[in-house]
Amino acid sequence: MNERPVLSPGQERITGVVEKVSFFSESSGFTVLRLKIKEDRDLVTVVGCVAAVITGQHIEAVGCWQNDKSWGIQFKATHLVVIPPDTLEGISKYLSSGMVKGIGPHLAKVLVKAYGMEVFTVIDEHPEQLLGLPGIGKKKLLQIIAGWSEQRAIKKIMLFLHSHGVSTSKIARIFRVYGDDAVAMVSANPYRLIHDIPGIGFKSADQIARNIGIPMDSPLRARAGIGYTLQELSLEGHCKVPEPMLLEAFRRLLTMPESVLDEALRQELSIGTIVAVEEEGKKSYYMVSLFRAETGVAKSIRRIMQGVLPWKNLDPATVIPKAEKQSAIELSESQRSAVALALSSKFLVITGGLAWARPPSSTLFSTFLRRKS
Repeated sequence: MNERPVLSPGQERITGVVEKVSFFSESSGFTVLRLKIKEDRDLVTVVGCVAAVITGQHIEAVGCWQNDKSWGIQFKATHLVVIPPDTLEGISKYLSSGMVKGIGPHLAKVLVKAYGMEVFTVIDEHPEQLLGLPGIGKKKLLQIIAGWSEQRAIKKIMLFLHSHGVSTSKIARIFRVYGDDAVAMVSANPYRLIHDIPGIGFKSADQIARNIGIPMDSPLRARAGIGYTLQELSLEGHCKVPEPMLLEAFRRLLTMPESVLDEALRQELSIGTIVAVEEEGKKSYYMVSLFRAETGVAKSIRRIMQGVLPWKNLDPATVIPKAEKQSAIELSESQRSAVALALSSKFLVITGGLAWARPPSSTLFSTFLRRKS
């Protein structure tokens, strides 16, 4: 629990007390802190990401100094974590900060007076000794134990995820979703992060999986890889993916044997994350979101086509020549056919771009509508 990150070239480590939290984003963990450090009489600005922070806490930051053109000198931290203080005054401020639920300023003084520098050890290892101190009964003791356990869990999560290459901003999001179970859940299946944590995709989850030792041909990776493969193909314009294309892309993107894919496909189909369709004996696959979108569009088109034409019935053979004469526009046969089709259809798909949908034709069509209205 006391492991510290190794400094890279050009980096340094600073510690201090948070005098002010200028900004904190609960969604990303990004924070701007005003820190009091021993080596400097003035407060320094520290920016970075942390799971949670409040005034009075002790912070360890690893990073480098930079001169921001808008905000001036500040310490940009790549690693930012709350640490226990090492003085009686610091311990009192730490406990008074509200970090440990159940302990406020008055009770913090009581604890420090009773146990001094050993107060953290007592709370951590022998919390029952707190009973009998002024203001601490059984209910208050249970509250303190729960609050202390939560902080210990946060430290454990931070250490575990940091050691496996997860950025602090992602750690903050993971902790907010999984809470105390974060280590167990990520260890069991890091690929669940793809669906549970905004901003974490397959590549990030795959890197975490490698770092914690999940094999490259793991069924977990294969199942997550199917969704990733279909998503990548969708970016190339493929909503419905023929089975041969899926297999080829699966091999190319994930370098996994096809033998692993069969069971993974079966599992993903069983829980409904992907959809299989078969036409003329050929099987294809959809991401469930694209399948729903495509079928939803088809239903909407069917509903629109069953509606009544806003301009009722117009005889193309009669109105088109009249509109051509009035607008001084002469259409080609293909354009007349297109306008006739538009007049008789509630729904029309136009392909070919500028082939006939030019301003003159648009003007002509609007003429029909104005005359009818």
